[in-house]
Amino acid sequence: MKSIDMGDVQWTSGFWAERFKVCKESMVPYMMGEYMNPDVSHAYRNFETYNMGHLMTAACLHYRITGKKTLLDVAIKATDFLYNFYKRASAELARNAICPSHYMGIVEMYRTTRDPRYLELAKNLITIRNQGIETM
Repeated sequence: MKSIDMGDVQWTSGFWAERFKVCKESMVPYMMGEYMNPDVSHAYRNFETYNMGHLMTAACLHYRITGKKTLLDVAIKATDFLYNFYKRASAELARNAICPSHYMGIVEMYRTTRDPRYLELAKNLITIRNQGIETM
């Protein structure tokens, strides 16, 4: 037994077919328009960085489930980018560039690849985060 590839099936009628049609024809084009409009949102410019943690988590799960490294290879490049970025970023820039999904994604990357740099990066991000929190 093996799983079916996503491209091998499609909804042709009913509730899910209607939802997919709405997404394809109106939701996704509208959202992309919002991302691309600098008067509305800066999200597009910060999209690749913001979602890196989610990419890492998804890639690790994809690899564990399928054994395929295609998405994991992309996530390794993203994690290496963050590792190098935080090595050279000023303390102020580093504090402002951290997203909580990065912590989770980087830890998953360490668990999956066992690359010790990723564990070091996770520790550094948590340390940077804690420096910005005032204690009572």
